[in-house]
Amino acid sequence: MTKPVTIVIPALDDRALLAAHLPAVLAELRARNVGDEVVVVDDTGSGVLEPWLTQQFPPPATFDAASVDVRCVVRAENGGYAAAARSGVEAAAHDLVYLLNPDVRVEPGFLAPLVAAMEDTHVVAAVGRTVLCGDPSHVETLLVPQWRNGRLVMREHGTRPEDASHEPAEAAFALGGAALVRRAEFLRQRHDPLYAPFYLEDLDQGLEWRAQGRRIAYCPDSRASHDHRGSIGPRVPAAWVRLWIERNLLVCAWKHADEDLLDEHFQALEERLLDALQHGDRATLTALVLACDDATAAAKARAKRTQPRRSLRDLLSEAQP
Repeated sequence: MTKPVTIVIPALDDRALLAAHLPAVLAELRARNVGDEVVVVDDTGSGVLEPWLTQQFPPPATFDAASVDVRCVVRAENGGYAAAARSGVEAAAHDLVYLLNPDVRVEPGFLAPLVAAMEDTHVVAAVGRTVLCGDPSHVETLLVPQWRNGRLVMREHGTRPEDASHEPAEAAFALGGAALVRRAEFLRQRHDPLYAPFYLEDLDQGLEWRAQGRRIAYCPDSRASHDHRGSIGPRVPAAWVRLWIERNLLVCAWKHADEDLLDEHFQALEERLLDALQHGDRATLTALVLACDDATAAAKARAKRTQPRRSLRDLLSEAQP
């Protein structure tokens, strides 16, 4: 029997994106006809989405007649992606939850391979082949963390889209905007507020899961396209987004890196700082200041981690193409 799924969509005032992409989700769930549901989380702090959703996607006359139930969870204030995702997962009625960004367009049949992958109890999450802006040469779900010159960086896997044999069976992490997760395990290993308001919460969570021996399945037959930063882009300047990603890569390294990697990291960081000061590299300096503001929080998060079964060095080695 096919297991029902809750689709959780954390959203700001993304009515245009929801109008464009939600119908494809609903069509897929109606075709499945197994009691799936959609939970849209209104993270605007102003409650603008609920009346719009009710008008656009009116509830059925009776619950029993519904093939898809669409609900809205309204947050009292904007809390960022991680808080909104947690609210949606907490409200989910089903054990399997698909986290979906408003700017992601799913293709027919996207859920079945993911649900099938979760039959393996060692799999904590499953992702499909989500490409950037419809470009098959850029598979976002195959981004991998790497250690380069004392730094944690993100790189594309390098998969050739025409050759499925080059695609791995597992992903390095579960992309937050298009991933099927187990509700209980997501809430147990929830997104760390250290990364608020956005970006790399999913990488952090994936590293924690994999360090404890859990697997993240990659299912290329599940397909979607991400209109990158379609939600954040119009609201946050691109330069600020880049700074915050760099800041979050730093605090992620401080939280997860093995002691020998940390020694290498801080030596390289000192060299980067001196170079940035010499050349007036304001972006590097700003990202470092932003990270240092939360260095204590990163240290506390590191201390609270469950003793990992596998080191970051091992995880990064496994993720290499």
